[in-house]
Amino acid sequence: MKGKSEERRHVIVFTLEWAREKNINIEEYMARKEKEGYLCNEASRKVYCIWREDIEQLVVELNSSNAKMGELEKILSGEKLDTARKAIEAGLLWFDSKDKRWRAPL
Repeated sequence: MKGKSEERRHVIVFTLEWAREKNINIEEYMARKEKEGYLCNEASRKVYCIWREDIEQLVVELNSSNAKMGELEKILSGEKLDTARKAIEAGLLWFDSKDKRWRAPL
């Protein structure tokens, strides 16, 4: 039997159009997912929900390696790289050029 952590998806992305077709209330959906442990945002006509711990780990890993914007591929690969790209698209991960550090709304 799988535990909850094995069943959850790390990244959930869907279009607003799809949500309307399925009669999904975006605000309620995002509030429910945030209670479950995701960070959510609506950007580029899509809804993004990314597991909070994954974003926390990305911030730590990118900052400990002194990665700058455009250097994701030097530090990350596979699922971590895909998650970082989605988090950036969603506005849930960004490089603060003033402080030279990666940030997230944690």
